[in-house]
Amino acid sequence: MKRPYIGVTGFTSNREVMTVVGALPARHSHRLMVGVLASSRTLTGETHKFPGRTPKVDEIENIFIGHENCLNLIHYNTHDRETLFDQLQRMHELGGVYLDGFQLNISWPDPKVVERTHRELRSKSPTADEGMTIVLQVGNGAMKKIGDDPLTFVKRVGEYHRNIDYILLDPSGGEGKPFVTSRARELLLALREAHGSWLRLGVAGGLGPDSLDLIQPLLPEFAEVSIDAEGKLRDMPEDTLNLLRTQKFVSSSAKLFSDARVS
Repeated sequence: MKRPYIGVTGFTSNREVMTVVGALPARHSHRLMVGVLASSRTLTGETHKFPGRTPKVDEIENIFIGHENCLNLIHYNTHDRETLFDQLQRMHELGGVYLDGFQLNISWPDPKVVERTHRELRSKSPTADEGMTIVLQVGNGAMKKIGDDPLTFVKRVGEYHRNIDYILLDPSGGEGKPFVTSRARELLLALREAHGSWLRLGVAGGLGPDSLDLIQPLLPEFAEVSIDAEGKLRDMPEDTLNLLRTQKFVSSSAKLFSDARVS
């Protein structure tokens, strides 16, 4: 099973990644998830709605680094579901030699397309021992489509069986809105009961160096949960990544997880 991660989404330069990965202790239980945003709009040269945190697609390969503590993912969004595989195949080419996989910021993508992506791009992954990594983000829109019902939720997740590696519960969508810990716990428990150990679990929403109290109540039961932060790490109005805050988020999260494993 793949290692859990402490994620930072919105990297736009190699320098940022090099700076932040140093905040994660060597041989930690969690990796740094290096999240780079892309979409069908940026794939065709258009401007993303968050231009300060979304690089041009031909710059992505220069952002990722080859590091044992990095999980390098393109976070991809599209409204053109019919050609999703072709889009991901092109993004895989643009991602460069250090790309490990994708986070799909798409509400319930076709499981057959996800399976094809996992199968056909697996052999092209630089981490051949682990294969292509796929994270499925589940946000408010995805939950509304299924009536916000936990039973339907775990059933839908099961349709992607072993073709995804992580589920990320993310009601924020990069806007810094905090998730509700009790609701996240309910869904995480439902996932674990239904799907056992084949799937890594993650949460996001409003996380930053000053809001890790959101995640702490989950750790007695989910010490290896993955987390991701985006909006709370930005400086506005420029929408630039605050490296000091990001380093603090990574180091504080790492300590929180280490303490949970000891206790």
